[in-house]
Amino acid sequence: MLDSQTGAATAPPSTPTPAKFHWLSANPGKRRTEIIYFVWYLVTAAMQLVAMQHLSYDKPNDAMLISQATVAGLGTLILPLIFRAPADRGRPLRELYGFRMGVFLFIWAVIGGFIGTDPWYEVLHGHFAFNTTFNPNGVPLFMLPVTVATFGFYSVIYGTLYRVITQLVGRTRTVLSRDTLVRHTVICLLLAPLMPLAETFFFTSANYCFDTVWACGA
Repeated sequence: MLDSQTGAATAPPSTPTPAKFHWLSANPGKRRTEIIYFVWYLVTAAMQLVAMQHLSYDKPNDAMLISQATVAGLGTLILPLIFRAPADRGRPLRELYGFRMGVFLFIWAVIGGFIGTDPWYEVLHGHFAFNTTFNPNGVPLFMLPVTVATFGFYSVIYGTLYRVITQLVGRTRTVLSRDTLVRHTVICLLLAPLMPLAETFFFTSANYCFDTVWACGA
């Protein structure tokens, strides 16, 4: 190409290079938190699986359940604050993604777990199958920290799926290639059923019983 003023040859305009594909967040603090949530959940899920093999339908299981659940929940809340990304060292807690996400997870566990679960049990005519003594609002106490760890894990899965899908459609020549509210809505609607389906899987396991279907311990 020739410059219109000088007549000198110029290089043709370059095509913008797509951003490098990434699974985890580009934010160092969020990325570190996602890794911790994911790895810690897998570790504590194995602990939970072992604990579930030793539960009783007749005797209280609170000590075992609350112990392993507390390890899972506290690790999810505290480990991101200890093992910070280098970019987050020295920053106040309120600015850390791991702290803010931890506050959200705790509030979600209280509202969704203790306030929202009992009415859901009433609708299903069911409850946790194994014997527990500490059941505030009709919900076994160990489920509070378990919910913190579980939904921390869910947040990583959802965040990664959203990130992957947006990067893939961003490389297409469609209306969804642009970052708009329409694209955000479409992707969220596609992802929305995944968590209810996962929770339904747990409700159909031997960990729950329903008065209209089968008896606990049967």
